[in-house]
Amino acid sequence: MISSDRDSRWPKVTSWLRTLGPWLSREQSDYVYASIAERKRRKQTQERVRYAVLAAISVLAIVAGFQWFQAEQQRQSAEKNAVRAQRNEARSKDLLREASKVDFVTASQQKDPAAKLAYLTRAVRNDPTNQVASITLEQLITRQSAFPKCNRSPPSGMTRVNNCVPSALTGDGW
Repeated sequence: MISSDRDSRWPKVTSWLRTLGPWLSREQSDYVYASIAERKRRKQTQERVRYAVLAAISVLAIVAGFQWFQAEQQRQSAEKNAVRAQRNEARSKDLLREASKVDFVTASQQKDPAAKLAYLTRAVRNDPTNQVASITLEQLITRQSAFPKCNRSPPSGMTRVNNCVPSALTGDGW
């Protein structure tokens, strides 16, 4: 409130100074002119501060806009990457399903039970939902006659079961 009162008085002071200026003493005149100079200096300082604050706010707004733009680009890129990853995952699952089918067909063409076991195992590993391969693998494992008797000594660390295959390939799966 005080500054607005002062601001409203300055036109009166300047007109009074014009009118009574010649009759003022040197000391009074110097005081009035010093007051006017101080007022101008304060006003200039206020203007500089105002412009500096506006410049700082403008710079901050530009920086915020730039950061928003970068964040938006990163969000869009992340969305595209997520869609691409889902597509790749689906494609990978389709390829594994197809590989499982090929392994099952190859296993059914094998005469050697060990090769048949390997292909069926890979078919089930590639696609655990391949029920035909799973059932056929289970049947092959549970059949005692699936593996011919052998007289080879088992690898170190494995025990011989029924003079045939190592314990890793027995009917109970252990």
